[in-house]
Amino acid sequence: MRHLLVFIICLLCSPFYSQLSLKDGITWATEHNLVLSPKYEVDIGIKDHAAPIIVTRNGGIAIIGDYIEVETEGVKIVVLNDKSEIIFTHFFGPYADNLEAQGIIEDRNGHFYGIMETHDKVKDNDTRERVVKIDHSGKIKWDIALEQKDNHYHRHCNTIVLHSDGKRLSMKGTVQPDKTAIQNKEHYKWTATLDHNGVLIHEIGKKLGK
Repeated sequence: MRHLLVFIICLLCSPFYSQLSLKDGITWATEHNLVLSPKYEVDIGIKDHAAPIIVTRNGGIAIIGDYIEVETEGVKIVVLNDKSEIIFTHFFGPYADNLEAQGIIEDRNGHFYGIMETHDKVKDNDTRERVVKIDHSGKIKWDIALEQKDNHYHRHCNTIVLHSDGKRLSMKGTVQPDKTAIQNKEHYKWTATLDHNGVLIHEIGKKLGK
C-alpha cells in the first residue's frame, strides 16, 4: 500500500502528468475574446455545478461564453485537452433568438451540456433556456429549448448541477406558468431534472414575493 501511494505521488509530480486549471481557462477565454456569464461565474470551481469554465475529467478545460464570429454575435463552446489543444469548438448564432451564454457541465460519461438563455429578438424579456448535449468528440447529440411546453413561459435557471446519478441535470429557477402570470408579472419557483435523452420532468412551486 505504501509503495502504491509513493507511485501515485510520483506520477502526479511527473512532467508527463498535467492538468489545466480554472485560471488557465480564464486566461484562455480572455485571450480569445470569450465573454463569461457574470451570473454563472459564482459557480466556477464548485463541484458538479454548471459554470462558464470547468475542468474536464481528462484534465482539460471546457468553456462557454458570448462570442462574435464574423460580425455575428452568439455563443461559443470550446473544449481543450490537458495541453491546451482544441478538441472541438461549436458556435451558435442568433437565428430566431438572441443568445446569452450561461454554463457548461460534464456528466460521468464524458458528455457535455452547454446551457444558454435565448431572448426573443422582438421582446427581449421573452426568454427560455436552451440546452445542447455534445459527446466527448464534439458531435451534437441533441439541442432543445425549454420553452412553451405545457404552456409554461419564461423559464430562468439560477442553478444547474449534475444529479447524483451522474446522468441527469438538476435545475432550479423561476417560471411564469401561464399568460396571466406574465400579465401580472408573477414568478413561481421552478425545479426540474433533464435526463440524458433530453426529457424534462419539472415541478412548479410557490409564487415568489407577496
